[in-house]
Amino acid sequence: MPKNYFYFKVPFRIHLSLNEAKILSDTKGYKKLLGRIKNANIKEYLQEKDLNFCFPHLDFKDDALQFESVEADSSMNDVFSPSFLEIQSPDWFDEIIMKEFDEQYEKDFGEKDQKKLIYQPNSCKIVIYRNTFATIEFVLEMEQKTREADHAWIKKLENCSNAFSGSIIQALQQSIIEPLLTLFKSKEEKNNLFFNTRSRHLGFPDLLVDDDHKSIISQRTKLYKPLWVSRVMVIANEDNEFEAFFQRWVLATASKQDILENIRNENGDEKSNVYLGWMNSIMRGDIQDTVIQDAFFALGLAQYYYTIFDSLNQSLSQLIGLAGSKDFSKNSKAYKELLEEMINVTDLISVNHADIIQGMQPNRTYFFMQLKQHWTLDNIIDNVQRKIVICKENSTKIDQKRFNHSQRAAEILLFFISGFAILDFLSGLAQYIFKPDSINQDVWGIYNLVKWAEPNTMMWFGLAFFVSVLVFYLMHQNKKG
Repeated sequence: MPKNYFYFKVPFRIHLSLNEAKILSDTKGYKKLLGRIKNANIKEYLQEKDLNFCFPHLDFKDDALQFESVEADSSMNDVFSPSFLEIQSPDWFDEIIMKEFDEQYEKDFGEKDQKKLIYQPNSCKIVIYRNTFATIEFVLEMEQKTREADHAWIKKLENCSNAFSGSIIQALQQSIIEPLLTLFKSKEEKNNLFFNTRSRHLGFPDLLVDDDHKSIISQRTKLYKPLWVSRVMVIANEDNEFEAFFQRWVLATASKQDILENIRNENGDEKSNVYLGWMNSIMRGDIQDTVIQDAFFALGLAQYYYTIFDSLNQSLSQLIGLAGSKDFSKNSKAYKELLEEMINVTDLISVNHADIIQGMQPNRTYFFMQLKQHWTLDNIIDNVQRKIVICKENSTKIDQKRFNHSQRAAEILLFFISGFAILDFLSGLAQYIFKPDSINQDVWGIYNLVKWAEPNTMMWFGLAFFVSVLVFYLMHQNKKG
């Protein structure tokens, strides 16, 4: 029977984000930190277990060729890569994966002794990205014949992969990710905060934080939970049931017949054997083919940018709504700080997005663009950019209101100073005129007018005049603002 494979990649949010501005301003210090982590005794943090991992952007060499081969990305992509850490599943974690999958498979399929999906050892790969995001991927050999894989079987497979992903991510959190985060913080010096704190991830206020941490953003994202599962079937060229299975497996907005016609085209490019759609994708060929591996890479990158821009999109929507709420005035300072932070982070990620696409080899770029189209990622990015413009306008309004408030406060202060000066003048004038030895003027004038009133009456008159002018001023300011 032809060898077919079920591949799936699962994105989820984690408590790790990097201070991009700090890294860009101190690249040398950042590389030193990664060197300390790389050379650390991992077993101290992983209960005496081994783990092999690498930092993609640490291996960049200044004298490297920008493009080593036609199948390679630009070497500069290691520097710009949004992936922070890559981990190949060790044997001890593979045992956890196989145990969890066997239990879940039996629950959904009830075929403990005749398992039709076999996990491929060491096929699990974990990638941790820079901004609160990670993925985990698996490869399973499919012994189920494609003609027997009906809609009911596909539904069971979806349920199985969803539930299994949730349980294995929890195990991954406890056995690998949390110990690694402890290691990272232990190697960082107090003055070099390359890692953001758990209670504050710059640009991502939607993360679930401690209960006592206050934030003007109320929307929260749960950590270490599958966001979705991207499933891919890799069908061997020898399998004659490919087209019938394609009809059951793929959900496409375009004509399925047109897609199949493109795959059937023997004179077409090898990329035509790959169709990346919404959640369920399909490929024809050997799973080790370079073009298929390139498609897997593009899938992870699309998941990252979709999740990150979607997170920014929702947080910016809440900030826009907050700007029109009644409680906005008391939160304006926090709003301003968060807004500037999110604008800076969005700009950095947008620039990184452009740099990565520019440096990717053609096959990966092609698949990434295909996913952007099918997942409407460009729409999300456009929404983010539009909301950034609105938020910048709100930021300008905040600055203008603050200036107006400061100006009004200064005007009222000067008004009070002037008023008290007038009252002091009237008090001094009354004391002078009503003194027993006051000089009687021959020329009738202000002294004669003042003598018609008692000193207290004159002071009350001055105070009433001052209050009247103050009330008129405040009413005028309210009409303006």
